[in-house]
Amino acid sequence: MRKYSIGAIGLLTVMLSFQSMATAQAPYPNRAIRLVIGNVAGSSTDTLARIYSGSLARVLGQQVLILNQPGAGGTIATEMVARSAPDGYTIKVGSPQALAISPHLYPQAKYKPLDDFVPITMIARTENALVVPAVQPFNTVKDIIDFAKANPGKLNMANAGPGSQSHLASALFTHMAGIEVLHVPYRGAASIIAVVANENQLTLNPMPAAASHIKSGRLRLIAIGAEARNRTYPDAPTIAESGVAGFASSGWAGFVAPKGTPQAVIDKLREAILQVSQEPEIVTALQNAGADPWTTTPEEMWKYLKEDLERYAVAVKISGAKVE
Repeated sequence: MRKYSIGAIGLLTVMLSFQSMATAQAPYPNRAIRLVIGNVAGSSTDTLARIYSGSLARVLGQQVLILNQPGAGGTIATEMVARSAPDGYTIKVGSPQALAISPHLYPQAKYKPLDDFVPITMIARTENALVVPAVQPFNTVKDIIDFAKANPGKLNMANAGPGSQSHLASALFTHMAGIEVLHVPYRGAASIIAVVANENQLTLNPMPAAASHIKSGRLRLIAIGAEARNRTYPDAPTIAESGVAGFASSGWAGFVAPKGTPQAVIDKLREAILQVSQEPEIVTALQNAGADPWTTTPEEMWKYLKEDLERYAVAVKISGAKVE
């Protein structure tokens, strides 16, 4: 058996200690980063995250992996990130659903958006799009309203699930338009597929989830749910200017990290995201997906989230949305 002197053992201990310190102090990032999404693949948030992931990997010099954890209005994924180590390797791609709506629908959710996370930056605004199957005869908001008033309850309006952004927007639209439709819940992006298949006659869903189907001709874009027209689809009127005065519904996507994440890590992530956001191909990809590039300071992001929490508290009450 090999024997070591006390001096050799001491030297080995010091060497291992330095190796451990070097590993612990290795510059961030030194391994893969996970972007956690509380939606299924193909959803609005998933689409935007995938636009960023490849370029972020290049800028940061590490893999950036997409992890889809759908369920319970995004609370499963959001709770997972809130409980993750605050080291910058598990990041939440946030949206109104998980951070502004679900806290009002899932009182048992074990996170508080403004308390359990720190903001990095917004990346995009996403407008809701009112779309119908290409085989349907509707071409305007008025066409839909006239038919619905003449045939109460005969239109099926798909949404991404009880209390989802599309559900609340749809409930607000039908309430303000004074029409009666059957609101049909699906799981996430399946609501779009149901309309493409003409199982439902319309939906009001985030543009990134609908854009590819609009471009392919399978869906017809009737109107935009935002305050102003979409730059990519300038010929599509807003719902407000189409006769439903005062209607507005839009979303966003942004990055947040678990509370306690070192400021230096937040700064590194934000710097990388802002760099990617300025790349022409990313801007084009966002616009092609129906989103407008939108970066903010962390303070601006938290101000907007606080306002959204207040807005959706009212919307959830009006809609009567409930979850099991």
